[in-house]
Amino acid sequence: CFNDCTNLTQAPVIPASVTDMSFCFNDCTNLTQAPVIPTSVTDMRFCFSDCTKLTQAPVIPVNVTNMQNCFSGCISLKTIVLKCNYNRERDVKNNPYFEDAFDGCASLTVGSIKVPAGQLATYKTNAAVMGVIPNTFAAE
Repeated sequence: CFNDCTNLTQAPVIPASVTDMSFCFNDCTNLTQAPVIPTSVTDMRFCFSDCTKLTQAPVIPVNVTNMQNCFSGCISLKTIVLKCNYNRERDVKNNPYFEDAFDGCASLTVGSIKVPAGQLATYKTNAAVMGVIPNTFAAE
């Protein structure tokens, strides 16, 4: 959709009917403000990958099941709220659906990724798959 739009600083409103946002803002290196993600979205592969100026992520809706590399390389990202459960499944190439979701997010600190309380242990157990340390996760 906006892949490689390096001059994009603010995202447009995403229609409520959208389900697939894979690669939507990938490499939008000047994006500073993310859009609200509709609850209908399930696929966010590489959605904000390498958005190096993004400091705050949108709330990730409950229906999201694929977050491969979603925020990888977002070096300025400081906070994230995930309403979705961790998906242990793998894609057709045998890659985990949440693989490297936060890889290279150097500004994330202890407790900066909020997850559903009932999913906290699962997220912490799978932190390495997502590219962060377990203590990055905290209950919402």
